[in-house]
Amino acid sequence: SSDASISLGRFDQYALPFYRHSLAGGNAETELEQQFAALVDKLNHYGDAACALNLGGLDAAGQDQCNALTRLVVRVCKAKLKPAPILAARIHPEFPGDLFDELIDPALFAIGQPTFYGEESCRNALRKRGVPEADVVRWAANSCMGLAVEGCEVSNMWGGVVNFLLPLELALNGGKPFHKALPMELNTSPAQAPESFAELKESFLGYLREITDFCIASCRAATDLVRCERPNPYLSAFLNHCTERGKDRLDGGTDYHIAIIEAFGLVNAADALYAINALCFDLKRYCLDDLISAARANFDGHEALLQEIRALPKYGNGNADVDGFAVDLADHFQRIVRAHSSAGSCFAPSFHTLNAHVGAGEKCGASLDGRRAGEPLAKNIGASAGNATAGLTALIRSAAAIDQAPFFGGQALDISIEAKLVGNAEDKRKVQALIQTYFSLGGLQVQVNGLCPDTLAKAMEKPDAYRDLIVRIGGYSDYFN
Repeated sequence: SSDASISLGRFDQYALPFYRHSLAGGNAETELEQQFAALVDKLNHYGDAACALNLGGLDAAGQDQCNALTRLVVRVCKAKLKPAPILAARIHPEFPGDLFDELIDPALFAIGQPTFYGEESCRNALRKRGVPEADVVRWAANSCMGLAVEGCEVSNMWGGVVNFLLPLELALNGGKPFHKALPMELNTSPAQAPESFAELKESFLGYLREITDFCIASCRAATDLVRCERPNPYLSAFLNHCTERGKDRLDGGTDYHIAIIEAFGLVNAADALYAINALCFDLKRYCLDDLISAARANFDGHEALLQEIRALPKYGNGNADVDGFAVDLADHFQRIVRAHSSAGSCFAPSFHTLNAHVGAGEKCGASLDGRRAGEPLAKNIGASAGNATAGLTALIRSAAAIDQAPFFGGQALDISIEAKLVGNAEDKRKVQALIQTYFSLGGLQVQVNGLCPDTLAKAMEKPDAYRDLIVRIGGYSDYFN
């Protein structure tokens, strides 16, 4: 559809000549700051909380593009402390150190700002998508996770969602979910009492392919309906080539049409498969029926088994064995999704959940990663809540173990660092090193959440007293109240 996030793209690049012209014409820097501050106010009053504004990046020659306008934007946004725009900082080894210091800031972290992107990792992802180098250098972060070529593409950020816990239930339960029934017929032959983990996994991957194919077919049908019945000449006029080709944005007018297919619960499924393999096939402490019965019962009456599952290694702690399950599932998923791409449309794999992992979890029964019914699924490319117990360095090792270049639909790694912990130069260096290391390992995006738990607890108790409190929602921030 056309109701995607309207972002400001590389504002500090395309507005730079106007900034310089204003200064040369006698306008004071303070006056320009006031004008930009007025724009920030309007964005927050009328606009989209997920409106991204890119900071810096590299040009075609590999030169850093931060400039005086970049610094003006950061100054104003730090003074205003509003939810929008999202400051999308494009990090690379030559990113100015003083500006990096300005962004690793307690006041910004407290409202979930900024979002950090790995410049070279994001470029590699676009190359993997098949974007030519001339367009790769024009990329911009769009909204809270999209990697887009400015002015050249229309992107359906929610082309489809595949919940990995469903094919796992089907593989374990003879082709049927643990609860209720499927509204569709499947062709994968159910594995009756699989005798090996390899047999179980083969069945799981068969169901995963069918469900993903169904999801993409539904996306195609919806897109065709919109293309025929909801042409959008206004949006099309802002995209390259639509006007001269005389075609709508969904009818081949612009250069790229992207539909992002999200993987929900992939991390949960990876942890669950690790537990099944360990407890049923390696240690042989339980049979599959024992695990299925426990999950069906939401682990009520199966507390000992639940605790054994929860004690096993989990994704998010830099454990190569369990991380390997997530790596394998991610690789299969991206291959399934990308196989549907054609010259006219690109299907882009992603781990992006925004905050929908909470609602999705509410609809899911218990899962064999130790998650009870109704609890949230894992968020984005991060660990399930409470499972990343070995620290942030271990967390980035797990996330970076997955080859993120084929996930050019974009995805974020969320890290929580209390704002008060980035108040001095040494702590800023540590956070910067963490972010740079993750990007050097191929990570695409880092989102920070610096909210103090005590503040949030007080706001929940007395919301009227915290009407100005801003919290990170998912890929964007908004007022708590």
